[in-house]
Formats: sequence, C-alpha cells, structure tokens
Amino acid sequence: MSKTRKKPTLLSSSHHRLSDDVVFDILTRLPVKPIIRFTKSLSNNNNNNGYLLCKTRPVPTSSEADLCTVVCNNDHTLTEISRFKIPFDPFYIIGFFNGIFCLTALDEDRDSLCTKYFGYNCMTCLWNPSIRKFKMLQANNHFYTIGYGFAYHCQNDDLKVLRFLRLVHKGPLWWSFQAEVYTLSTDSWRLVEPHNRLIKSVWRIESNGLFFNGALHYIAYTRHNNFLKKIILCFDVNDEKFREILLPQNYAVELSSSFDQLAVLKGSLALINFGQCAGVDNELHEIWVMRDYGVAESWTQKVVPLLNFKSIFGCMGSDELMISSVRPFSSDRFFLFDLESLNENNLRIEDLGIENISLEQYTTDLMESLVLLND
Repeated sequence: MSKTRKKPTLLSSSHHRLSDDVVFDILTRLPVKPIIRFTKSLSNNNNNNGYLLCKTRPVPTSSEADLCTVVCNNDHTLTEISRFKIPFDPFYIIGFFNGIFCLTALDEDRDSLCTKYFGYNCMTCLWNPSIRKFKMLQANNHFYTIGYGFAYHCQNDDLKVLRFLRLVHKGPLWWSFQAEVYTLSTDSWRLVEPHNRLIKSVWRIESNGLFFNGALHYIAYTRHNNFLKKIILCFDVNDEKFREILLPQNYAVELSSSFDQLAVLKGSLALINFGQCAGVDNELHEIWVMRDYGVAESWTQKVVPLLNFKSIFGCMGSDELMISSVRPFSSDRFFLFDLESLNENNLRIEDLGIENISLEQYTTDLMESLVLLND
C-alpha cells in the first residue's frame, strides 16, 4: 500500500495556543544565542525598513559561505540578526517564502552569454536555515534550465517551483521550450501546458520569476516569423496558466537599453529600464508602474537620473529604491533612492564589520518556520 505523504503546513490561523508553562519549558531548553537572535528580531520588527540577505566568506577564496540576515533600521543603519551556514556554494537565491529558500547551485557562470542563451545544468533545493534542513528536488537534468521561479500557492497552502527548459532539435527551429512545475506536497515535477502556443513561441527568458499577485512574472522574448518581441510572461500559480502582459506602448523608445528588471513598487507591478539617452551625460532610467494590474493602458512612466548604476535590490514601503552603484577601484556603493525627492541615503554595509560580504537580495518580510521538519 502506498504511503500518503503528509502535507506541510505553511501558514495557518488554526494553530492551538500553547500554555505559558509549556512555552517557558521550551525556552529553558533552547541555547542562549537563538533566543537573543529572536529577541533582536522582535525588537526590530516594528522599527525597520526590511531585511538584507547577504553572503559572506571567512576568506575570499574559501569554499564555505554564510547567509547573513541584516535589518535595515529606520535611521538607515544596519543590524545583523542571524547567520547560517549555506549547504553548498556557489549558490543563487531563486526566492523565499515563510522561512523557506529556493536555491540553485551551478558550475557555469550564470551571467555569461552562453548561459543566458543555452541554459545551464544545476541542482535545486529547498532550504530551511532555521532548522538546518535542505531538500534536493530530484529532476531530469538532461535538459538545460534557463529560468526559475518560486511561489506560494495560497489555495492549497503549498509551495511551487517553476523552471523553463530548453530542448534542442534538428531543423530550422533548432530549440524550443517547455515548462515544469514542482509541488512540495506531492514532491514531484510535471509538465505544465505543453501545447501552449505562448510557451512554444518563447525564444529567451531574461530573468528569474518575480512572485506578485499570485503569479510569477518574467521578462521574455517571443519569436514570430523571425521577429523577436519583448513581453512580460506571467504564470498564474493557482490555475497554472501562462499569459502575456503587454509592455507600455512607448517603452524605452528614447533610451539605448542596457537591461530591464521587474519589481514591486508600493503594491503595484513595476518595470524598470536601465539605459542612456543619446546626447545626455547622465544615465536616465525609466520606471513604469502598472496601476491597474493586467491593464496595459494603466502603465505610468517616471524618468530618473542615476550615475554608475549597477542593480536594484528592492523597494521600501515608501518611495525608496534600494540600489547598488559601481565605485572605481572600490567596493560597490549601496544606497536608498527616493523617487519623489531624488535624494540618496547611503547604506554603510562596511559598518557591520563583516568581511567579504556581498548583498544578495532584499525583502520587506522575513519569517522563520518548521516546514520540511518531517521530510
């Protein structure tokens, strides 16, 4: 008789309340450091602008790495609140939800031209640093992966991982795409919409998925009659259907585009284009916000000047973007950029006193959980 896999509980409002005596007994059995870390987290919870996820190494050439969680305080200072040993390195954070990280590890350079066009072989895992457990997601690795996404399925209280695979053929159309989704509750991968015309027309995936409004969003190119078209490819996690979101009508018309990035700005989907306008010394960047989700006519534009821009890590609850820029002969500069006043506030990562540190991601909410405890 096959054994039914017990479904993990990710979020639930029906948990029974423990008595004070039981809570006290549990706390007396815990080491001091986790309790101090938890107390720090609580004290900062209502007095911060989110969290930075940083990677650090004992020495630059070390094969070992730690993941540090750093609180961004309201006064623009930073406080480290936790540190965990990463199960493997090099690694990339695909996404995180309710204390669970989705990580990939690969040998190839993720940013190389070959990797972007042809994909890469890699292993994928779910990692819960709070209980120091990780789960490898077994999959058919005979195909090249070109994009991932990590999402929460609210209807079934479940986690899903989406990946795009490049299949190589003979003939004029010598490659094609297919999508697979992994579900934590079933611990298995399966094809999704194998006959979907939109997926069959995809030529390139430019980014990993941004999870927003119950869907994963990707910047992608589709091919029609040898013409490439840039779109936002959307995967609805609930009904597992792919859809297209149209770009703004005048998107990047006056800019020599370098690259694009999806983000969430004040609860709305945003598309940011980093480029330079002909005849202008400053770098000008377009920020398009979709005021009414899914409605192409609701895109609104804002153009902002920035110098030596490198990447954006996220948006604060206000109108501030967390940005990194290149400094010649020095480490990258991190700062908050106010979209209304255009003021910049430096984030002095070096003041943390952590050597060989690199910023990986930013999040407004970071929780701990016991998911994967019984796996």
